[in-house]
Amino acid sequence: MKIAYLDILYDGNDAFEEIATSLNQHAPESVHVDYHYVTGTNNLEYIVFEELVLNRIILKINQLRASGYDAVILGCFHDPAIDAARELYDDIIIAGPGESSVHLASTLGKSYSIVSVRRKTTEKMLENIHRTGLLSKLKSVRPLEMRVSSLQLDKDLLHKRIKEEISKALDIDGAEVIILGCTMETGQYRSLQEEFCVPVIDPAIAAMMNAIMQYNCKKYCGWSYSKKCTFERPPEKEILDYLNIQL
Repeated sequence: MKIAYLDILYDGNDAFEEIATSLNQHAPESVHVDYHYVTGTNNLEYIVFEELVLNRIILKINQLRASGYDAVILGCFHDPAIDAARELYDDIIIAGPGESSVHLASTLGKSYSIVSVRRKTTEKMLENIHRTGLLSKLKSVRPLEMRVSSLQLDKDLLHKRIKEEISKALDIDGAEVIILGCTMETGQYRSLQEEFCVPVIDPAIAAMMNAIMQYNCKKYCGWSYSKKCTFERPPEKEILDYLNIQL
C-alpha cells in the first residue's frame, strides 16, 4: 500500500518530513508513506488561511491518485477539504488526523480530551467533532496557547506544556484517552503514554492506521464512500469546467 502524507502547513523548510519518517516506522511492512506538500500557509489557526489551500489540496490529490497512491493523509488536525475530496474521488482513500483520532479515542475509552494548540481554534475543532457524531464523549479541549509555527522550536517547552494540560484533562475533566490535537505535536505520544498510563493518540499515526483500515475494507469488502447523497459526485462536465480535472 502506498500512502501520501500531504503537508498542508508547509513553511518552506519541509519541517513535516520527519512525520513521514515516523509513520514509516509505525507502518506494516506492506505500507510505505511518502511526504508531499501544498503551499499557501504554515498554519490553519485562522479561518481565512484555510481558504488559501482548499483548492490546492483537491488538485494535489488528483496528481497523487494519477501517480498511483492508494491513500492520502491530510496533514492537519482540522482535516481541510476532507468532504470535498471524498465527494470527488472514489479511487483513493482520504484520511484526516482529526476524524481518525476521535474515532479511535472513542473506541479505546468512554471519554477523551484534546490537547489543542490555541483557544482560537476550539470552535472549529468542536464543529468538526460534531460532524463525527462523537461530541458527547469529549470531556475537554485543553489549549497549549502556543502558535503552530513555534511548537517544534523548543521541544522541552512543548513537552512540559503538554504534560501540564494532560494532567488537568485526566484529573479535573475525567478523560480516559488523550488526543494530541495538532500534527505538529509529533514525537511526543509514547513517553506521555508511558508516564500517564492512558492511550495518548498521535493524530498522524491515527490517520495512517485509519487509511490502512479503509483500504482493507475497500479491498476485501467493497466498502467505500457512499455516493447516494452527501458524497454524490458532480457531473463530469462540471468537474472539467470548474476544476479542470479529467476523471
